[in-house]
Amino acid sequence: MDNLKKYFYYYLGQIYFPDNIKNKDNLLLHISDTPSCIYGAINKLIKEIKPKYIVHTGDVADNIKLEFHPKFINRYEKSIKKLIYILENSSAEKIYIAIGNHDNKSILQKHIKKSILLSKEKLIIENNKFYISHFPKDIKKSPSQINMFGHNLNIKTKEDNKKLYLNGLLNIHVYDLNTKELTYLLYPYGTDYSRLKKRKPGI
Repeated sequence: MDNLKKYFYYYLGQIYFPDNIKNKDNLLLHISDTPSCIYGAINKLIKEIKPKYIVHTGDVADNIKLEFHPKFINRYEKSIKKLIYILENSSAEKIYIAIGNHDNKSILQKHIKKSILLSKEKLIIENNKFYISHFPKDIKKSPSQINMFGHNLNIKTKEDNKKLYLNGLLNIHVYDLNTKELTYLLYPYGTDYSRLKKRKPGI
């Protein structure tokens, strides 16, 4: 039944999450490479599961390829303001945003109030060791216990040598900091099209 619901929500442009992550008080939400068309679905998810921590591993408005098209800087700023508002008006106690290749640090800094901007950083969050970066190449050099990233598919989501590698391009991740349980959620239908315009993931 859960699989049917998952794909029903997917084709409706929403994010399905199972009941077992409702009403938990110590969740970490990981998203990455988010096109603006899914901001509404992300907002609904955040309101429902109320994560204590949010990690965004870069390319906040991924439908605007700012590195390739800097002339779209105004469109980028208008978009990222919407997502930052969603993140910072949530109940999350801490929000971490890794700067992606299609992000502008000064514009992000201009609009955040409580989020923490990172390039790449190892963090301890409630006794869990994380490495957060936009780029898989950073993770490869010195992985931590739990590694969160996006950008491309050079490292797939996997567990290797007791280390977790979580590629935020492939799934939304909800990590229970108490039980260590990890839940994989599908991005809504159309996410990859908006990210890639049918090109190779990342870029």
